[in-house]
Amino acid sequence: MMAQTSANAPLQGNATEVNTQGSRPRPDYSKKFKEGKFFYYIIDEAAKTVGVAPANGMDDDMYIKHMEIPETIKHMGNTYTVTEIGPAAFSNCFYLLSVKIPNTVKYIGDRAFTGTALESITIPDGVEEIGDDCYNGCIKAKQLTIGKGLKVAGRDPFIGCWDLQNITVDPANPLYASKDGILYSKDMVTLIKCPAWRTAVTEVTLPSTVEKLGNGAFEYCEYITNIKLNEGLKEIGARAFHMCVSLKTLRIPATVEKIEDGSAFVLLRDCKQYEVAEGNTHFETMLDGQLLVDKAEKKVVSILYTMATDKLTIPEGIEAIGDKAMMVIYENNDTEYDYRGRGRYCVELPSTLKKVGVFAFSGTNIRSAKVPDGVETIPQGCFDDCKKLNYVSLGKGCKYIGEGVFNNCDAMASSANSVLRVYAVEPPALLKDKEGKDVKPFEEKMFLKTTLQVPSASLDKYQAVAAKGWSDFLKVVALEEQSAETISADAPAIVTLDGALSVSTPKAGLVTIYTVDGKQLYSTMQSRFTVELPQGIYLVTYMGKSYKALVR
Repeated sequence: MMAQTSANAPLQGNATEVNTQGSRPRPDYSKKFKEGKFFYYIIDEAAKTVGVAPANGMDDDMYIKHMEIPETIKHMGNTYTVTEIGPAAFSNCFYLLSVKIPNTVKYIGDRAFTGTALESITIPDGVEEIGDDCYNGCIKAKQLTIGKGLKVAGRDPFIGCWDLQNITVDPANPLYASKDGILYSKDMVTLIKCPAWRTAVTEVTLPSTVEKLGNGAFEYCEYITNIKLNEGLKEIGARAFHMCVSLKTLRIPATVEKIEDGSAFVLLRDCKQYEVAEGNTHFETMLDGQLLVDKAEKKVVSILYTMATDKLTIPEGIEAIGDKAMMVIYENNDTEYDYRGRGRYCVELPSTLKKVGVFAFSGTNIRSAKVPDGVETIPQGCFDDCKKLNYVSLGKGCKYIGEGVFNNCDAMASSANSVLRVYAVEPPALLKDKEGKDVKPFEEKMFLKTTLQVPSASLDKYQAVAAKGWSDFLKVVALEEQSAETISADAPAIVTLDGALSVSTPKAGLVTIYTVDGKQLYSTMQSRFTVELPQGIYLVTYMGKSYKALVR
């Protein structure tokens, strides 16, 4: 999952970061043609100019290994000059290692090199403009070199370039500057990108001129233990400190006025607490620095990551949990292995809560969640990728539910013990997407496994065809007849796989698996394990309680 970013943020320099695609017509790739190793589209027939188009992605048409774009090409008896690289021209060409760009190219389009395997990024002197997300996700690039001609850059052109070791900028460039290998706006007001893969650099001190940290400014700087933020800093962008796992502490200066969202602080593993400088009128900390809070909005901006499993209770008086406040992103197998299944099992929300942000708890290790009555909307991705989540209750005031709220919630989709309890008398309405269509909060498997508990007087409403999304649940029961603690944070997360049973317990204890006729098959004290089993129904016992599991 990749963090969403704000568009059209000014760079405060002699040139600006803008949304570039709106300034030019989008190429018609349906009319592209191939000459030599590349596909092209005609920009201006009278001027005889062309741009590089995406390949067809099959066999010899793929862009792979080392490529060199020519200055001119011959087509239908005419000579054309190559002046552009079109939007997404090389996007997701996973085996593309380098592209030599001629000085005739003036413009590189949105997402042109997104997701490629470029070993280095060189923007030659002739290039004047690059688009949004131009080099997003070039995770293997070690060096970024920017020539003197670049005047305009789109949104977040270098975000996701995790392996950079150095950045150099031609001193004559009007848009960017480089100091100590770090990329800044020309006037040194915005810090745009710090190379992440510098093992010898453990401390960074920001210049006094810096007012903004751009999106992804220090993302994946795993070796940095101390970043000294300057007084005068006003804004912290999304993903600014994402995966700074060795950072020991983070002190927010008194001058900071804006933090984009909680994605700025994902997986600060070694950071023990947030600190806010005295005199900051916008932010404060709570719970010994575990919470970073917006004072005016009474909003938790970020819940500090911890590998501890104890419950966190959000204080009464808090009215909002911000976008991505507790989100954990697993962007590669190493991150998945190191952090999946670790972290808090439960976050207790206050009765004063009125709003929860998008992806607020996405990817976390929580096992249960109880949303208070004052929250009207469960927004997009709120519990997305919470693999162990098996009990959720939504309060009486819930009116709307968004896209993908329960996507990738494996326990909810596979455990017969999972429960979704809704206290609202009227079924919460599905939000609409940009096209006006109903969104899908639930995965199909949830309809088969999860028990939907609703007020007895509302059973017919939730089961009616008009109750879009809700009427698809096969097991709908009156909540008055069920215990509110049917599933708790102390219960094991049981996930059934093809021919296997995976169990994760909140703390060490004897776990035993039986057949339905009482024959013991497996017993362990491990808190996480997977055991292969034939198809059938099994009983899993833990802490004096039994749970049914169906293996297909």
